[in-house]
Amino acid sequence: MLENPDQHPRRKDLEGEDPDQDALQAKIQVLEERLNNKKEALLEKELVYEEVSNLAEKLRAQAIDGRKTTLEINEKINEYRARTNDLARKLYASVSEVSMLQSKALKLQQEKEEKEQVLEDALKNLEAGLPPT
Repeated sequence: MLENPDQHPRRKDLEGEDPDQDALQAKIQVLEERLNNKKEALLEKELVYEEVSNLAEKLRAQAIDGRKTTLEINEKINEYRARTNDLARKLYASVSEVSMLQSKALKLQQEKEEKEQVLEDALKNLEAGLPPT
C-alpha cells in the first residue's frame, strides 16, 4: 500500500479541473496587486502610527513638565499663604496694641480733664480767698 498509493482504501480523486497557465498567471497578478495594496495600506498605517506615537510622546513630556510646574506653583502658593498668615497675625497683634494704647490715651485724657477741673476749682477758691482744695 505504501509503494502504490493508488490502491490505498482511503484514496480519493479530487474533483474539479486545473486552470490553464494563463488563468493561473492572471490570478497570481491579481493576488500580487492585492498584496501590494495591502502593503501600501500597512505602510500608511505605520506612518500614521509613528506620527501619533511622536505626538503622544510630546504630550507626555508636556504633561510631565506641567506636573513639575504645577508642583512649583503649589509650593509658591503655600509659601505665600504662610507669609500672609504670618502678616495677618502681626497685624492683629498691632491692632490689639493700638487698641490698648487708645484705651490708655482716653484714660489719660480723662485724668487730665479731671485734674484741669481740680486746678480751675483751686484757682477760683484762691481768688475767692478760700483754701485751694
